[in-house]
Amino acid sequence: TDNRELIPGGNEIRVTPENFRQYLDRLTQVVLIEDTMDQVVEIKKGISDILPITCLRFFTPEEFQALLCQKDTTKWKAEEIRRNTICCHGYDESSPQVHFLVNVLTSFNADQRAKFLLFVTGSTRLPVGGWDKLSPKLTVVKKSCVSPDVTLPTCSTCQMYLKLPCYSSLAILRERLLYAIHNGQNYFALD
Repeated sequence: TDNRELIPGGNEIRVTPENFRQYLDRLTQVVLIEDTMDQVVEIKKGISDILPITCLRFFTPEEFQALLCQKDTTKWKAEEIRRNTICCHGYDESSPQVHFLVNVLTSFNADQRAKFLLFVTGSTRLPVGGWDKLSPKLTVVKKSCVSPDVTLPTCSTCQMYLKLPCYSSLAILRERLLYAIHNGQNYFALD
């Protein structure tokens, strides 16, 4: 932990309901501005190698991000997904549901791929190097449930752990996965 003072004599001042807002404002200033200043200076230097910093005012943040990080339009390949997926706890590489999943993932368009990645990794993009650089690897496990065909898949994003019910068909897996990735982004549950 960092024990430096946010204000002179700060170690001697207790945070109370009366001064909490002042404490929070100062903490925010230190963490988000002062502690990142060196990195911001280096980023500005790097950008200025490409274009004058004054040109940035012509872009919205979204436009600038699009310039830096073009949308990944690369179609996913089945072999690449298989090579970088761990199947366990009820599934193995020969499980029909794993084949369904790979088939569905390779059929996804760019928006669906981004939403799937956000669902399982917390990011809309694969790392530089693609599936081979994903760490940890995507782990697919069987989700125990009474009625698999009406149950949605869930995930543990930090571990990239996809809990997939034992769906009876590719069409049902596709429908449930699409529903989950489009509607489950802001849902958190311990299941």
